[in-house]
Amino acid sequence: MRAVKESKQSKRSRFLRDAMVDVQIAGRGIRSRRVLLAMRQVPREIFLDRRFAEAAYEDSAVPIQKGQTISQPYIVARMLEAAEIAKSDRVLEIGAGSGYLAALAAKLGRAVCALERHEALVQRARSRLRHLGCRNVDLRQGDGTAGLSIGL
Repeated sequence: MRAVKESKQSKRSRFLRDAMVDVQIAGRGIRSRRVLLAMRQVPREIFLDRRFAEAAYEDSAVPIQKGQTISQPYIVARMLEAAEIAKSDRVLEIGAGSGYLAALAAKLGRAVCALERHEALVQRARSRLRHLGCRNVDLRQGDGTAGLSIGL
């Protein structure tokens, strides 16, 4: 099998992602090895519009469509660590937005069911999750006020 050469952009993204994890996440007290590994593996920039891709690894929330934002990386890591998602867990996410947290949760748990009320966000997130090969995420359009009645 022939090795695939990593592009300069991909190398730069990996460098920035590793620096984000080291400085903003581990450096601020997140200790879960599984959360840190997931955050190193999931490229945050693909969950953003191209015009905001340069801000992917900054310590801030970034705008996405429909007046929503993708949360600050540290906050995402803190939520995931607090959730203590086990490999056998099923996760329900309300307000999936770009799909970033769902992709991370998919690395941690058995299955993720994510709800997002904006159809435009659902379509883009589905595409991004497919691109990453997240087969254990079921992303649905809905507002989540009544929860979700399915068996995961």
